[in-house]
Amino acid sequence: MGEKKDLIKAKNVVVKIHDKKIINNVDFNIKKGSITAVIGPSGSGKTTLLRTLNQLQTISEGTITIGDAKIDNANLSRQTINDFRAKSAMVFQNFNLFKNMTIIENVMAPMILGKNMKWEKAHEIAMGLLEKVGLEKFAEKYPISLSGGQQQRVSIVRAVASNPEVLLFDEPTSALDPEMVSEVLNIIASLADGKITMIIVTHEIEFAKKVSDEVLFLENGQILYQGKTQLLLSSDGPKRIQKFIEKVNYVS
Repeated sequence: MGEKKDLIKAKNVVVKIHDKKIINNVDFNIKKGSITAVIGPSGSGKTTLLRTLNQLQTISEGTITIGDAKIDNANLSRQTINDFRAKSAMVFQNFNLFKNMTIIENVMAPMILGKNMKWEKAHEIAMGLLEKVGLEKFAEKYPISLSGGQQQRVSIVRAVASNPEVLLFDEPTSALDPEMVSEVLNIIASLADGKITMIIVTHEIEFAKKVSDEVLFLENGQILYQGKTQLLLSSDGPKRIQKFIEKVNYVS
């Protein structure tokens, strides 16, 4: 098999918020079908960088391409943004489910509203996905009746339902009780067996070691390291990353 092609290319990306550089002249490439963990200290710009890949945060300078879609600060038409957003789906920290919709309606929404899929087909796909994560019996219930871990599983399924090229995870376990973390991580790990490209902002270092191919380490809005997980997160990895891991493990 040949080497995987780059799906995402970021060049000279800068994000300014209130004239402060949150992301400072960042370059990175991510290969199609790869799993990338984004780690680093709090306030380093991890979530901001992730949000640029779904255009929830516009970039101030530079360019980002995902497949055949390209975004830059000089070309932010509604159509350009929509084309760019269609490439990815995001799983948020706090689930972001529609409270007035049933679970199955939540999962169906991106297929019907975003892809104009017929109700019957969307319902069939949604039920199949809910069955895969053991939530089919909750299909007609509302999010408030589910636990945090169950809601996050629905959030993940909803993102997968839109059939994106890239799945973006923003600290998907940070809002969960400790006993619910493993079930969500297991769902994400099962997705890693597929062909979808994933970028995961996480503080779960052992999880990052288990599922990711590459690591981006951010600090002060810059990527200090990008490389293979087995190298960067090993005991022989960069001292700065080792120090970070020690602190994370101590806090947790």
